Amino acid sequence: MIPRETKCKYCGKSILWVMTAEGKRIPIESRFTPFKRRTDGGAAPALWTNEGVRIPCVPLSEEREAEAEGYAHQFHFCPARPKPFRRAPMTRKSLREAEG
Repeated sequence: MIPRETKCKYCGKSILWVMTAEGKRIPIESRFTPFKRRTDGGAAPALWTNEGVRIPCVPLSEEREAEAEGYAHQFHFCPARPKPFRRAPMTRKSLREAEG
């Protein structure tokens, strides 16, 4: 499946929507990130392929170091996205508490 390229509605960056193996649609940056695979087996950040496959790896700052492994996309974390709205906890007693 070819990922669909759109713009983030909050910051305007170009992003791709890909389908993961679990069937979820996730936003990823449309630009590629150089990386190399982890060999020590530790917890690693992940990059994504166009097919929605998660790659545990080490993102690199220099492109020449990553030529053997290739490139993948980062998950899109929007700095302009508003914080989620959370309701205040209820102060009213429930029926069970009112009866007791």
